[in-house]
Amino acid sequence: MSEYDNQAGVAERVIRDLALSQAVAETCSILLDLISTDDAIKAELGRKFEPALSDLVRIEIAPIDEEFGAFSIAEGEVRLNEVEVARLIAYVLDDMKSQLGDNLICITKDDVRETLEEAVSLFALHELRHRTQGVQEFSTVQLLKAIDGRARIATFDIQADRDAAVALAATKAKSTSSAEFHDAYQRALFYSIQYFFRIYPANAKRPDKVCRVAALMFMLARLEIYRKLGHLQIGGSKTALSVSISGDKRSLAVFENEPEQRLLCASNDVNDLPLFVANIEEGNLDEALGQAFLIVTSIGLN
Repeated sequence: MSEYDNQAGVAERVIRDLALSQAVAETCSILLDLISTDDAIKAELGRKFEPALSDLVRIEIAPIDEEFGAFSIAEGEVRLNEVEVARLIAYVLDDMKSQLGDNLICITKDDVRETLEEAVSLFALHELRHRTQGVQEFSTVQLLKAIDGRARIATFDIQADRDAAVALAATKAKSTSSAEFHDAYQRALFYSIQYFFRIYPANAKRPDKVCRVAALMFMLARLEIYRKLGHLQIGGSKTALSVSISGDKRSLAVFENEPEQRLLCASNDVNDLPLFVANIEEGNLDEALGQAFLIVTSIGLN
């Protein structure tokens, strides 16, 4: 049992004390209101989230059977898997404790609360997005993997990662063109990379997951470049990406997923790629994220 599993009792108390279920419900309510009242949000997120949110009557973080995976829903009542949420909380708290110990940042109780509320809400929005993708049932996901391999599910997941990040950011800002929105979107992408892939780690046996991590890192790198320069040479600053990496880990292709999938770039003999992939496989996500910026620039994805 890992040290994070040993922290489950602490994390479960945090769930109760901070009323995280209520925070998730409030985020979903705000998003649904935005979809109803803001034409830009409706155009961006309406079809993706309105059907997934409009029938909800209750959200709770509670134990669920393994057969349901990360969440279950019945008659409008959503249950987020308490074990997985507790592990997410443990990773967030450990990361913030580490930053505080290294004197990297000054952290207040409000910072801790806000980060936990955003991270757990992002987790919930990702899972709820699967409802409109048709893959909300854990059994359906397993069947699809058996029929079509893992690549299709990885594509669903990266799109859900992106859509959940945009949705969360929309609830934190007055408009999707504001600096406040981009700050929140950037944080959400970071949470996905830094925390979710601690719960569900990538490794050499899961190239689909390695490619998903790479895609998120490239999305984050492109967003930061866009914010500094005001433009990108190719593709949109908020679109989901898909990444394919060759078996020898020397070449890659990057695709933009929306409004229709198209190739953004393909490159052979990418110098930093083998080490980048190795760092993802070994869980060295901070090092990999730094290399993602170099790769994005070197292959003309900036």
